[in-house]
Amino acid sequence: MEGRIRKLMKYTCFVAVAALALAPAAMAATTIKLAHVDPAEWQSSKKGAAATIFKNIVEGESDMKVELFPAKALGNENELVQQAQEGTLHMALISGAMAKVCKVADVLNIPYTFASAPIAWSELPNALATGVVDGQENPVGVIYNNKLHKLQKFMTLDGHVYAVDFIVINDEFFQSLSDKNQALLKKAARTAGLMGRAIQQFNTAEGVTKVVAEGMQVYSPSAADMKKFKDAAQPAVVKWLRGELGKDAKWIDKLDKAVAKASKNQ
Repeated sequence: MEGRIRKLMKYTCFVAVAALALAPAAMAATTIKLAHVDPAEWQSSKKGAAATIFKNIVEGESDMKVELFPAKALGNENELVQQAQEGTLHMALISGAMAKVCKVADVLNIPYTFASAPIAWSELPNALATGVVDGQENPVGVIYNNKLHKLQKFMTLDGHVYAVDFIVINDEFFQSLSDKNQALLKKAARTAGLMGRAIQQFNTAEGVTKVVAEGMQVYSPSAADMKKFKDAAQPAVVKWLRGELGKDAKWIDKLDKAVAKASKNQ
């Protein structure tokens, strides 16, 4: 697992194919079932885009087929992970649930791990309208497409979470594939991750323009303000996470060094 997390860091925090060493699964199929919880539309959904691109690459370069199950069709992220473990699902594209099977993945949630309000997505619009919560965090495209900007007047582009997606695959199914097809899935996953992120960045830029045009005030913090946010929020999170990870806390330092190196190259 550590080797796979190293790949996660190398590829800008995106796991190509994190093959879970899980329970046996008697699944010898040429059709790969891939599920995620986001909308299916590739134009507005990072996971939707990544899944669609993965499908197109795999089907275009092999005789395998990929069947997509978006929008929680097979359950929430924790349920998708369980299905992959049990072998009833070949692959899943997940975010936060990754830390449930690989705790070290939590390092990618620094610095603002504790900023989120525990409100179910279906309850969020009403919670905002009635004042149960004062704010929410989501990609700009999600905020605009779900009209959350009509319930709030202000937006801060603080970039507090990188929002990593992971593609996980049932290990026995993966090992049953030929070397050629294993390599293809890895390549397709890398490309899907990069393109999904690119589409999200486009949606963010377009979304900011749209919410501003409809009256929302958008604030982009200065470098000095960002340092204040980081200094105020990060230490407590890092201290807690080091205690949670134990010897694996070394990944916090590895991530810090990788980010510092990448920042110098920008």
